[in-house]
Amino acid sequence: MKNIILIAALALIAPLANAEDQAAAETALQAEIAAAEATAATTADGAKTEAVEALTEEAAATDAAQ
Repeated sequence: MKNIILIAALALIAPLANAEDQAAAETALQAEIAAAEATAATTADGAKTEAVEALTEEAAATDAAQ
C-alpha cells in the first residue's frame, strides 16, 4: 500500500518539477534572445560607425585630390 501511495505522490510531483524545469529553460532562452538582440544592435551600430568613418575618409580624400 505504501508503494501505491508513493507512486501516486511521485505522479503528482513529477509534472510540477517538469513545469519548473520548463520555466527555467524558458527564462534562460529569453536571456539568450535578449543577449543576441543586444549583440545584433551593437554590431549594427558598429557597422554604421564604420560606414560613416569610411565616407568621411572618402570625402577627405576627394577634397584633397581637388
